[in-house]
Amino acid sequence: KLGHKRGVDYIYIHPKSTDHPMFFGDHFNLSGRRMSEIVRLGFRCAIDSLRRYEFE
Repeated sequence: KLGHKRGVDYIYIHPKSTDHPMFFGDHFNLSGRRMSEIVRLGFRCAIDSLRRYEFE
């Protein structure tokens, strides 16, 4: 069960296919620096997705 709700708009946020650090980086590294990089990449992806979204 996916929990999809009718009448709810979903915005899919995902990294760019050219974002090598996100795909090939060390995901098991929990250092503050690596976690900051992951959060920063996610934030940029979210901003890019929201810029293209047409709000009503």
